[in-house]
Amino acid sequence: HFDLGEVYLRKGEYQRSAQHSLAALDLTSGQYNYARHNLAVAYFHLGRHREAVQDGQRAVEENPQRADTRVLLGRAYGAMDQARQAAAQFESALQLMPDSGMAHYYYGRLLYRSGRHQQAITHLAVARAQNPQDFWISYELARCHQHLGQFEEALALFETSRQIEESAEVLNAIGAVHFQRGDLPRARGFFERALGRSPRNLEAGVNLGLVDLEGGRVADAVQQLERMAAMHPQSKLALRTLIAAYEAGGNDAGAARVRRKLSLILNRGVKHQ
Repeated sequence: HFDLGEVYLRKGEYQRSAQHSLAALDLTSGQYNYARHNLAVAYFHLGRHREAVQDGQRAVEENPQRADTRVLLGRAYGAMDQARQAAAQFESALQLMPDSGMAHYYYGRLLYRSGRHQQAITHLAVARAQNPQDFWISYELARCHQHLGQFEEALALFETSRQIEESAEVLNAIGAVHFQRGDLPRARGFFERALGRSPRNLEAGVNLGLVDLEGGRVADAVQQLERMAAMHPQSKLALRTLIAAYEAGGNDAGAARVRRKLSLILNRGVKHQ
């Protein structure tokens, strides 16, 4: 059962992996650390984060020296928005295995999401040194530099990601850096290329509208943002940017109409909390 659980885990068939890992644990009265770890991994990928934490903690109690289980626990806590517990697990993993690229990567991501961009750079740079061909490591490291206003470093890393995979995400990100630098023509070119790759890409579509707005092409901005709001009717980003475009053009009625839509969405969100 353990071998099958491992095979299904590698294949991404997490429900089957969990079933076989549980069977392996039953056969050994729960005393099979590798099966326990694999069960926690399967639960994590199934979105059953609390169960992933429960089994991950049991696996750590059985074998406190497993850095990979600590990383898994950090990811599970992060998925539950428990940043302090997640950070503690990543730090424990790095104490056990200071060169763990996986621990540095996920800790860097956590720090990035927490707005601690300079600290995130330290960890993501270590992860990138070990995995220079990983698209997302270079991409997220670039985003940290971008948030810190280090645009040359950001562009170089985004270009590295682009060489690995020319996705809509990285084309939009490069465009955003050019926009921040005030180069509207170049920004427009990258946003249009991103939309060519993925016509429904929300961020690229909104950013294209912002380029029009910044360049004084208010009617074009409204048209572009109306298009994105129609594609993503629940998007607060699209609606808020559209309101700004209507206001820039002095169209109070248009702004009020979109503001009513946004209010309905926000009120529904409050009721569901």
